[in-house]
Amino acid sequence: TGEYDGSIVRAAQTGHVPNSINIDWNQNISEDGTFKNDDELSQFINNDIASNIKFYVNKKALEKEKFLKLLEDFASMRNILELFPKKRDKMLLEHLAFFKPLEPSLLTNKKELLSWAKGFEEFINKSTSVNINFEINVAEDDLEEGTFKIEALKTQNGVTKELEPLHKHFFSADSYSKLSLLELHKYSNCSFKYTDSNDNPHEPPTLSDAINDLLVKARQGLTLQRYKGLGEMNPDQLEETTMNTKTRNLLQVLPLEDNAKNIFAELMGEDVETRKSFIKNSAPNVKNLDI
Repeated sequence: TGEYDGSIVRAAQTGHVPNSINIDWNQNISEDGTFKNDDELSQFINNDIASNIKFYVNKKALEKEKFLKLLEDFASMRNILELFPKKRDKMLLEHLAFFKPLEPSLLTNKKELLSWAKGFEEFINKSTSVNINFEINVAEDDLEEGTFKIEALKTQNGVTKELEPLHKHFFSADSYSKLSLLELHKYSNCSFKYTDSNDNPHEPPTLSDAINDLLVKARQGLTLQRYKGLGEMNPDQLEETTMNTKTRNLLQVLPLEDNAKNIFAELMGEDVETRKSFIKNSAPNVKNLDI
């Protein structure tokens, strides 16, 4: 226990694996006894950011709970963007998440739609780098229904590409509705500032820049990975966790009484269901778990 929690001096780092984080087993196991997925594990990073970073919107500090909610909404946005077809431009989609939502009923009102399109064009070009430019236009879509669609041209480094149009089907889809419900557009015209753990101030231009910066800083030196065996590790990972005699901890594993080789057959045999059942039944008894 002393080596595990770092109270004994010879344990250079906490956890069995150098640079690992010790998480109580029940925080890493879902109610059905299986491991939590990567999105749930990322919640640890969001909690760490919300607990250690002072974040300001329009020069007003956000409470920890509101900041954590904002981080969660940002993560949800990234997950929702993955639901869109690959042919959709991810940069345009992300900016849509931060711009005022467009109701499908507006697609029959050309004047209002033109106003929305020009506003979005100004918004997205203000937020992108100088080598990228978007041109947003309105065009006829369905003559019988009298609807219009949004067309977009993206020019990057002098090369222009016609993007997939945004039509009634797009704005009526569940994915766009989910983006709108996050209400991230409320932050489109806000200023942002945060102070890190050393009280150094940072003023990123957009909310995306702010949260991306914080996520990069929070993940420095932290990697969430699962290994079934040493053979899955890269050479540098083996050196850090296993081969370095200055930091590794060697534990002696003694064989169990298993003359009938039942345990070997259960854990290493060809019957997958038996092994799966053992893991599920044994999970609640795990005391220490390295991530």
